[in-house]
Order: sequence, then C-alpha cells, then structure tokens
Amino acid sequence: VGGHAIAGDSIQIYSLGNASESETVIEVGFDYIKRNSIISNKEKISTLIKSLEFVDKNILELALMKRRNAQCTEKVKILAAEHKRIAAEIENIKAENLKMTNENYTPTDSKVSVNGNIYPGVKIGINGRFMIVKNLLRAKTFVLSPENEVIAV
Repeated sequence: VGGHAIAGDSIQIYSLGNASESETVIEVGFDYIKRNSIISNKEKISTLIKSLEFVDKNILELALMKRRNAQCTEKVKILAAEHKRIAAEIENIKAENLKMTNENYTPTDSKVSVNGNIYPGVKIGINGRFMIVKNLLRAKTFVLSPENEVIAV
C-alpha cells in the first residue's frame, strides 16, 4: 500500500509502504467527521464572538449616554439578555467541542495488522497518535500501549 488510507476501527493488509520509502500513511480509530464538526463549531464560535462584541459595544454606548430615557434603559436590558444568550451558546459549543475532542482521542482497541513487509518511512496512526517505522519490519500488529503510544506487537 502506498498513499494515505483511513479506517474507522481496524485494518488488515499484506504490505505497507515500498522500498523507495515514498510516503505511506495508515490511520485507524480517528473520526474525521467529528473533527470537521469541531472545525465548523470553531467557525460558529468566531461568528458568535463578533456578535457578542457588537452587542457589548452597543451596551457600552447606551450606558455612557448622559440622558437616558426609559426606552434606552429597556434597550440595555434587551442587549444584556442577548449578551447572556450568546455567551451561553458559546459555552455550549465549547463544551460540545471538548466532548467530541475527548471522544476522538480516547484510546480504543483499533489496530493495524500487517501480514507482510512494513517498509521504513511508513506512518501508522491510531486514535490520532502516530508512529513512523524506522526499520524494515515483518508481520506485525500495531496497537496503542497503556501509555497511549503506538507500538508493534
């Protein structure tokens, strides 16, 4: 196999890489859909932060007015409620991102089984942790160790 292969749980192949040491990457146990959701959520947070800054700017302008009437006070209350809503939404998205990140990097029983040769330069990833093969190996299974490192067994 040469190139980049991704599997959700485990993968079993005959040979990894080639003698010319061209780049070969095998990844298992990492959910790219969750990663894309995290990236999308970060963009939402950025947009919400801009909205929050706009609301805060309006609150400050209204608060600094020397002559405030009842209508002005009511606008401040509405903007304060909007500030709370946006801040709560940002915190919810951050909590969701943290949960998805933890799920993505939580060790699983994913593995890469190779029946033939594993050439130097091959990059093997399990749950977002990577190992680069330095020497020619033969018939190995790669798993996560208790220390969360990719090891050959």
